[in-house]
Amino acid sequence: MGRDLNALSPAKIAKLYRDKVGFVFQSYNLVPYLSVRENIAISDTLAGRRSDQRRLEEVLSRLRLESRTNSLTSTLSGGEQQRVALGRILYRRPAIVFADEPTGALDTRSASVVLYELRRLADEGATVVLVTHDLNAASLADSVMILRDGHIISRLDSGISSEILLSIMNNAVEGE
Repeated sequence: MGRDLNALSPAKIAKLYRDKVGFVFQSYNLVPYLSVRENIAISDTLAGRRSDQRRLEEVLSRLRLESRTNSLTSTLSGGEQQRVALGRILYRRPAIVFADEPTGALDTRSASVVLYELRRLADEGATVVLVTHDLNAASLADSVMILRDGHIISRLDSGISSEILLSIMNNAVEGE
């Protein structure tokens, strides 16, 4: 983004985060009394803008949520709720996405959809920072950093298999 955040006013920092940064949490953080459609387009509602219906339909289709469009998010499965949370990101298209254990509570199929879409965001030019304990998820990354006690103990480039990651993780644990 190329900006010195220390030189920006709090209002400009808030706008920068609102416009350029997205978050996907393990706990979804959806509004339970809003529909799938309303949750995905909530950024427009909060900003007083009209929703981009074409973009919204595209996101619903990408995440296979067309049949749940008008359902309250409180009635959805965990996998569907995480896809709605990811839909907020896909709808907004932020430059940076922070994803904190987004597949931790999901079944294999739902986790695959989430990881595919995060990988697709990265391929489309977004920076995706993924925190995960899932070695298969980590193996999809362009770069992997292994942390222990808040410190980087290893950095790896793309193309690392989950088996190699497991070996490195085991060596890191043994080195304690």
